[in-house]
Amino acid sequence: MLLIAQQPLSRQIRDLETEIGVDLFHRTKRTIRLSETGQIFLKEARKTLQQAEQAILLAQQTDRGEIGQFAVGFTGPALNTVLPKIVRRFKEKHPQIELTLERLQTNEQVEALRSHQNLCKFITSTDCGRFSSVRGHPS
Repeated sequence: MLLIAQQPLSRQIRDLETEIGVDLFHRTKRTIRLSETGQIFLKEARKTLQQAEQAILLAQQTDRGEIGQFAVGFTGPALNTVLPKIVRRFKEKHPQIELTLERLQTNEQVEALRSHQNLCKFITSTDCGRFSSVRGHPS
């Protein structure tokens, strides 16, 4: 149910018809009904509204960190030690997030962090000491 008076609604419909250049309704003195053009327009307009709702939902989920992408850089030793367990747990907890793994040398990882190319890096604690701008967290 629309909560709008008939006259303003009729005016908005006429304005829409003028704007898109088609008649959406067949009008007589006694009746008004959607034209074939109006039916197609209505169907497509509903799809557009559903798509807009989906876009809002996806934006909200992305903002909450429920979906999206997460880039992880690692050095060789992490591949055979901590990385498999971490990746498995991450995928279990966050199945909608696309995880990208990138094997890099330590200096490449530090540069990727500085330039925000990756959000997370796995490097050895001895390597962290070589870079004053890197803060490591013990495992």
